Amino acid sequence: MYYNIIILTIGIIVTIIAAYFLKRNSENSEELYQDMPMSLDSNLKKVIEKSQNKILGDIDHMNEEMQEIKHQLKEIRQLIRLNSQGDNAIQTDTPEDKNFSHLLNYNKFLAKNKKIIDMFHQNKTAEEIACQLNKSVREVEMVTKLIK
Repeated sequence: MYYNIIILTIGIIVTIIAAYFLKRNSENSEELYQDMPMSLDSNLKKVIEKSQNKILGDIDHMNEEMQEIKHQLKEIRQLIRLNSQGDNAIQTDTPEDKNFSHLLNYNKFLAKNKKIIDMFHQNKTAEEIACQLNKSVREVEMVTKLIK
C-alpha cells in the first residue's frame, strides 16, 4: 500500500517538473517569436528591393531594345520609300527598253520552240509535229499561230 502512495507522489512531482520546464520554454520561445518578425521583415524588405531593382533593370533593357527596334523600323521604311521611288524612276526613264525587252522575250520564244518552227516551215501538220516531238497538238498550234 505504501508503494501506491510513493508512485503517486513521484508521478505528481514529475508532472510538476514537466509543467515548470514547459512554462520556462514557452517564455523563451515567445521572446524568440517577438524577435523573429523583425528579422523576417528586414529580410523580406531586402528580397523585395533586390527583385524591384532587377525588374527595373529588365524594364530599362527592354526600353532600350524597343528604341533600337523603332530606329531600325524607321530605316527600313526609308529604304522601302527610296526603293519604290527608284523603281518609279526606272520605269519612267526607259520607255524604249520595253520594246527591247519584248524583243528579248520573242528571241527566247524562238530559241525554245526552234524545232517546232523548223518543222512548220517544212509544211508539216500540227499532228505530225506533236507526234515527232512528243508535245501536245494544242501547244504546237499555239506556237504556229504566234509565228504567223
